[in-house]
Amino acid sequence: MSDGIEATGARTPGAAAPAPEYRVIAGMAGRRGDGWRALADALAPPTPAFVEDLRSGAFVEAVARAIDWPGAERQRFLPHLASLWAFSREACARPPEEVRSELAKEHRRLLGRRTRRPAEIAAYLAVRCAEEQAAWQENDPARAKMIRVEQRRLLDVRLDDLRDGCAGLRPACVEPYRALAEILLRFVEVEAGGPG
Repeated sequence: MSDGIEATGARTPGAAAPAPEYRVIAGMAGRRGDGWRALADALAPPTPAFVEDLRSGAFVEAVARAIDWPGAERQRFLPHLASLWAFSREACARPPEEVRSELAKEHRRLLGRRTRRPAEIAAYLAVRCAEEQAAWQENDPARAKMIRVEQRRLLDVRLDDLRDGCAGLRPACVEPYRALAEILLRFVEVEAGGPG
């Protein structure tokens, strides 16, 4: 999925500070990147790093940033976020390997027979969002807009793959997958149909 460009999200040393309006758009790109990264992590087999992010609360914070939508849209997902926070606190009190083993068992049951393509697509989109964010921070709107158009084109082609990946989480019996199924599926729909 990689195009060989490594995203850092950081401004070039010595570059001018981003214009105020670009700073806002860069923040939006960063939040979208958080969402795609969360989707990639949720659809991939659980790694020690994913478990640590769950236990520390970093993963839930990223999901909360990703769905920082206005008004009632975000309100719909507050119960799911509460479930994720509860899982995070409970997981923090348990040995990491025990948490990972439980998650791996549920992941195999839900997604074991499915392709890993949706996780790869989401991970790639997270990288592209970081590159877009960096372009806005570097006062390069032409490059930022080009990267955003590329994201939308990929979504147009791969939307069904991403929907199927999220739908695979819906029969989950345990958190965090139950809450993530609803949050991330809606995230994908917003990204696919939201304003460019």
